[in-house]
Amino acid sequence: MGPPEQEGKRLYLIYISMTELELQQYLLREYPQENARCEWKEFKNLKNSFCGDEKNDVISYVSAIANMDGGDLVIGVHDKTLEIVGTDTYNYDKQKAILRLTERCVNLSTEDLYIDEFITDDTNRKVWVIHIPKHLPKRPVFAHNKAWQRIEDSLVEMTTERMSTILDEPIFSETDWSAQIVSDATIDDLDEVAIAKARMMFKKVHSRIPEAEVNAWTVETFLSKCGIMKNGGITRAAIILLGKYESAFKLRPAVVQVTWTRRDEKQDVVDYEHFTVPFILTVDEILSKIENLTMREMPGGTLFPDTMKQYDDYTIREALHNCIAHQDYTMQQRINFVENPTYLYYSNAGSFIPGTLENALTNEEPQAYFRLMDALNGNIHYQIFCGIRISPENQLTNYKLIDSILVELSKKLKIQEQQKVLADAWKPYMKNLDTVYTDASCYESLMRFPTDVKLLWECVDRAYKMMCGISSQLGEHRMRTKYNDIDKANLAYRKRRKHTHKQTRKMIMRLLALLGKILGEIRRQMRVHPDEELLNYKQLDMLETVTRVYRQQKNHFKSGDSRESIPNRIVSLSKPYIRPIVRGKETKIVEFGAKCNNILIDGISFIEKLSFNAFNEGTRLKHCVSLSKKLTGVDVKKDRWRPGLLGNDNRTFCKENGIETSFTQKGRTGKNEVKNATKRELARVRATAMEGSFGTQKEHYGLRKIAARIKSTEIMLIFFGIHTANVVNLARRESVQVALAA
Repeated sequence: MGPPEQEGKRLYLIYISMTELELQQYLLREYPQENARCEWKEFKNLKNSFCGDEKNDVISYVSAIANMDGGDLVIGVHDKTLEIVGTDTYNYDKQKAILRLTERCVNLSTEDLYIDEFITDDTNRKVWVIHIPKHLPKRPVFAHNKAWQRIEDSLVEMTTERMSTILDEPIFSETDWSAQIVSDATIDDLDEVAIAKARMMFKKVHSRIPEAEVNAWTVETFLSKCGIMKNGGITRAAIILLGKYESAFKLRPAVVQVTWTRRDEKQDVVDYEHFTVPFILTVDEILSKIENLTMREMPGGTLFPDTMKQYDDYTIREALHNCIAHQDYTMQQRINFVENPTYLYYSNAGSFIPGTLENALTNEEPQAYFRLMDALNGNIHYQIFCGIRISPENQLTNYKLIDSILVELSKKLKIQEQQKVLADAWKPYMKNLDTVYTDASCYESLMRFPTDVKLLWECVDRAYKMMCGISSQLGEHRMRTKYNDIDKANLAYRKRRKHTHKQTRKMIMRLLALLGKILGEIRRQMRVHPDEELLNYKQLDMLETVTRVYRQQKNHFKSGDSRESIPNRIVSLSKPYIRPIVRGKETKIVEFGAKCNNILIDGISFIEKLSFNAFNEGTRLKHCVSLSKKLTGVDVKKDRWRPGLLGNDNRTFCKENGIETSFTQKGRTGKNEVKNATKRELARVRATAMEGSFGTQKEHYGLRKIAARIKSTEIMLIFFGIHTANVVNLARRESVQVALAA
């Protein structure tokens, strides 16, 4: 028997002959024990064992090993002793088996996926060793529509923690396909009209650069400024956006095409057309194909209809741009744009970077982190401001550093102390310090709109997976439940557009019964095994939150009053600190986030009270006056309070302290009409200023929907958003003063 030769990662076997004993010794040497990277299985016949029962066939084990770090599956040996028993591969050869694996195991990479086959000379027994690569970033491997993993000697459905770990993996590779230079491409391969349009849009976006300067740039300089020409070479991105029709062939085997298709009500193809580069021009041609009908709606109280387009122009254009920008061109697939009678369908090749939509909505590591890291690495002004110097050879690459900084800052944030420091610095640039406006607003948190059924199903799902994990850890049989039945019922419930009160009550009743049973089983397991660490601290916190939701929802269900108020109501498992804030607005009765009472001094906002629990801002007038004096050192002489503060206590307080208010006079309107009209105008000015400040903060400083995972970080983001708006306001004033002085 000759020795094996090693070349890279693949082992090439050149055995001239091998007996059963020699093969067993070789396997014991190469695969000495079972672990997360190695599995021994008998599988005497692959006819029913290759793609058979879930959790007990080849593809399930391939999924489990790939979802860890990759490894090897040895087939045809005894599960405990590695004794050679052989396997009947049925009609599978190695190539057919690999093809079958890639078909049945979703997301399984074919790179480094291969099979070694051994046949003993003396007993003619066959053994297969399947070498399984690690899963691709953010892409768990599925078999039987489930992702599997190994926990010690058991094969189990993937835990939430492991799934989250895979989905959070960075997807970025060392090379960017679109940034690579096309060796045989020149400026002549680019369309002149496309370049002209790109230059025109560049001037519009970068309005601070003089137009004459941009016009003076050569084509090479302009493309370099845009980042699609490197060291005099034309990149693939330049061909995709600006290339002539025939230049697309230089990107082969990549497919650079968008296919527009129109279908009728029966989904039959009525018309279609293929579009290719330059996409900066052909996007307009694609969108011109859409029949964007004008819709008319007759509102109440008028004979004149409201008109609107069937599709918003910006939305459909943005979606198509995203398909082009995020297409994985190496997969050799077209971008599909399908126009149906009532909806548009887009699809492109590649994977969704956050993994799932839920991760995208709750992720606190947005693309802004990458842009901020790039700006910090390349902008000397940012570095001077931060008091650091980053050399080009040792640039920052871990964008999670920003997340760590935010968490650390949130722990040290003391709002009123920091606001006093800011007010002292800004006071020289502020006027009318004795005049104060006040109002409250809700800074909403980024979360799914909660309903009782959604919340209870999420509790059931989390608790059920905890129970399964504990049972697997203890080696016990899992308690029988109706989880699968209720899962199907819940799916059917969600698919209905409208739900009757009876249907909702029935669904809640079933969910409460199942959740109570699961929680009881988890408590029993923990009570019977007090010395075992069955759950980590995060799972224990989640279990406590689920239990509180269960008690709240059960009491609420028993009351039978759907409008009953629940004290300290939990509306999100991931953000248990969020409470519903009843605002009473016409378009939005309830909001979910932090309620913040602000004071406005000369257009500069300061936080008076911030809480995730509802409070009455009408009782905060005295606190607002006190905060204003603390920040500015000036007594408040004029106030512009909102109508909700027109209480007797507030009137008395203002009268005693000589504060001029915008409160309208009590009594009949006759003799006070002129004075009340003036005060109503002052109230209108107050409302304009306050609502304008709230709108600016929410629209331009990231406070419309706050993406944070923990309470302290969310508070800090609100603080940063409000005071960043203040800084920009002051800087704009200063620039105007400098211009006037010049």
